[in-house]
Amino acid sequence: MDLFYSTCPAGLEGPAARVAARGLPSFALEQSLGGAILYRCAGKTPRLEVFQNTYLVLARWPGAASLEKTAARAARDDRALRAANDAMRRYAFRTFRVMFSDQNRLAAVNGGVRAAMERSVTAARPDRVSPQTELLLLRRSEGFSLLLLRLTRREGTPRTLARGELSPAVTACMVEMCAPSAGGVFLDPFAGHGATGEARRRAGPCARLILSDLDPAMVAHMRGKTSLTGAEIARRDALRLSEDLPAASVTELAADPPWGLWEPLPMPAEEFYARMLDGFAHALAPGGRMCVLTAAKREFEAAAARFGGLFRFEPRVDLLVNGKKAALFPAQRL
Repeated sequence: MDLFYSTCPAGLEGPAARVAARGLPSFALEQSLGGAILYRCAGKTPRLEVFQNTYLVLARWPGAASLEKTAARAARDDRALRAANDAMRRYAFRTFRVMFSDQNRLAAVNGGVRAAMERSVTAARPDRVSPQTELLLLRRSEGFSLLLLRLTRREGTPRTLARGELSPAVTACMVEMCAPSAGGVFLDPFAGHGATGEARRRAGPCARLILSDLDPAMVAHMRGKTSLTGAEIARRDALRLSEDLPAASVTELAADPPWGLWEPLPMPAEEFYARMLDGFAHALAPGGRMCVLTAAKREFEAAAARFGGLFRFEPRVDLLVNGKKAALFPAQRL
């Protein structure tokens, strides 16, 4: 099996690896890195929504002292450059460009090194403007470097997202943190565009898929999505779940409630989240899991402190969502 390098939102490497283990044949994790995982699996090109970009690993060198020294070494490594040439032929890439990254930042190196690497490839021709693939030399902060061939064209998300809509990579990890199972009952009471519902569908079958939102336009939008056919979609106030849902009727709950950044909340944020969590405690069955995403970290944590006897909160996962500092809060109902 080949060795692959796939990027994911920083902080979500663990959930991303679990999603990959469920979705890729013969998956074997080699190393979890900041914002990426190294793994082996069967198949030519691993494709999962949880990945932002995927690369084939052509060579790996330990002890990378500097990017310049690593680049010079790569330009002299006939074995690695043959692997690059063979891989471009195997994947039928006709054009490529050579790129360099130093600790996840694009960097420049000696032009002669770039030219030498370009000349070593005969299966494709250099195109520095609009190539089909990239030969990427990546120096990691962990103390090693990788020579990679880019297999995907994705730039962080495979499609244009509407304002406020979460990326598939984030929703896949949120669903994974809820421990999806075939007999599970999944709820998102702030479903919006239905992105978590689509992620739950991709994660496998469940007994019930319940999506609700207070905005009638969002409810109509979700009902029009073929990807959500069969889901239970309703207009519902997420702060009044005890009036609409039986107690302990849900086993998986993912939520991206309002953050109060673009539109004001109807009450102070801490009180809003406390009322929300009270409803979640009603709906979730003992042992059920939830994952809440918000940028109002302090307010959410203050509200969560009131529910220590009802939820066991796990360490939060900080991440960037649409350029904003946010966090995922996974928890289990006691």
